[in-house]
Amino acid sequence: MISTESISRLRGDTWEIELSLADLTDYETIDFTVKEQTTDLDPSAVLQVQLNASGLDDGLLILNKAAYDTSADGSIAIFDVSWGVLIITVQADATAELEPRTYDCDVQVIYDTGEVQTYHDSVFRVVGDVTRAT
Repeated sequence: MISTESISRLRGDTWEIELSLADLTDYETIDFTVKEQTTDLDPSAVLQVQLNASGLDDGLLILNKAAYDTSADGSIAIFDVSWGVLIITVQADATAELEPRTYDCDVQVIYDTGEVQTYHDSVFRVVGDVTRAT
């Protein structure tokens, strides 16, 4: 089942986004991707955070359409594999770089069988912050 509940977060804040998806047993890769348009290729994403079952190449991979050097500024943590509960975290230094506007986002899971499922597909709104002390 696809969740279409929109997400709004303030630019310059640390984001913790909790989502309940589906059974994540035997996942290989989980991607949280935010784009200006759904037709943009992944390297042109505004933000992409990835979790790999291998534990390699995890974290914030793309910010503002470019590879991001500090992957530890983003993470996906699974809290309940069978219920698919996870938290996506992006640090304030990274979110401060985003333009306030409405984007598209999704969470896509690739399982070790090769099955691909998108469990969250919605609007993502970055709201402008008033205080810019990041």
